[in-house]
Amino acid sequence: MSDANVGPQNDLDVATRMNITASEAIRSLNGVQRERSQGLSLRTLIDHALADETDVEQEIESNPNSDTLDLTYLKVFHNAKSLLARLPPETLAEIAQCHITDIRESAEDLDKICWLEAPRKKIPKILVISHVFSLWRNVILNTPACWSHIELLWPQTVINEFVARSKGKFLSVHASLYQGDIKMPRNFDLTPLIAFYSDFLTRNMYRVEELEIWIDLRGTHVSGFWEDLKRLHAPVLKNFAFADLRPNANTEFLLENLFSSDTPRLSDVTLLAVSLSLIKPEAFQSLVSLELHLRPHTPITNLTRMLSNTPLLENLLVFGSDIESGPPPTLLQNPITRLSHCRIVELQRMQAGTINYIFSATTVNSSPCSLTCIQR
Repeated sequence: MSDANVGPQNDLDVATRMNITASEAIRSLNGVQRERSQGLSLRTLIDHALADETDVEQEIESNPNSDTLDLTYLKVFHNAKSLLARLPPETLAEIAQCHITDIRESAEDLDKICWLEAPRKKIPKILVISHVFSLWRNVILNTPACWSHIELLWPQTVINEFVARSKGKFLSVHASLYQGDIKMPRNFDLTPLIAFYSDFLTRNMYRVEELEIWIDLRGTHVSGFWEDLKRLHAPVLKNFAFADLRPNANTEFLLENLFSSDTPRLSDVTLLAVSLSLIKPEAFQSLVSLELHLRPHTPITNLTRMLSNTPLLENLLVFGSDIESGPPPTLLQNPITRLSHCRIVELQRMQAGTINYIFSATTVNSSPCSLTCIQR
């Protein structure tokens, strides 16, 4: 569907198919009150605009059959006097992106809703801002950054629409696969969903800049998805986050040769509950930021081996596990890892002996450097 077919006069886009009226859009947007770093002044402008919009709606509702009431004139008059409508397009686009980010990052109560439905509940809230008035809508439709974040749990029609509107901009993609819960449809088959994940990433990995994957699901179909992912190339990938949340899993996801070892721009990695023995350290030559949440019984010696292949690392955050295997390793007389550029080091939930070993095996040459150590 092209943008020419989704303008304010012929609104056939996803939001309209979900029956979002202008009044509902205004009320929803008016309820978004979360502050951001630049949010106070932007929120004031939005509040003024919404107050003006409410006045116009009240006048229309009080004169539904008036021959003298010109609805088009009222809308034009409102847009002309609205503080928001007088802003330059760049600022309107920035406001829209702040709103979309707020909604996207807001937490859903998974105790009250099936995990399959949680991301879908956010779609109307995201699209609300493109239905306030036509000028703003045109700005948003022509701002690819407003459409570049993709949740793979969204309906495929919505995903295709967002990809089309992102107009070739690099994508941020989030994928989740959780164990079924009591809120899921009985005998729900996840196989088609996993197949769609693989197909989407195969077709679009060349333009994925950020990728976040959360897995709490067992089965050969999940392993197949992981193998498909490993074979892909990721030439523009900068940020990668992966969480293996499966309790007592018999097999682990091998990170060796991930993305065919073709990640020249990868600079920020977050790994949750992953065994370091499964990581090929040579894949992290370009890393600037690394966050690790270690799996129980992970030998800490694997950490220093991995860090020896991160020459550009500036930020390091490591969380130990509640279970450490055996006594801490013997302290080394000479460091084997040198972090020349590291400025922030945080070690948390570790035994004192483990922390001492890390610093005996690692030298931080950067000055100044912030060191934070929190014992378990």
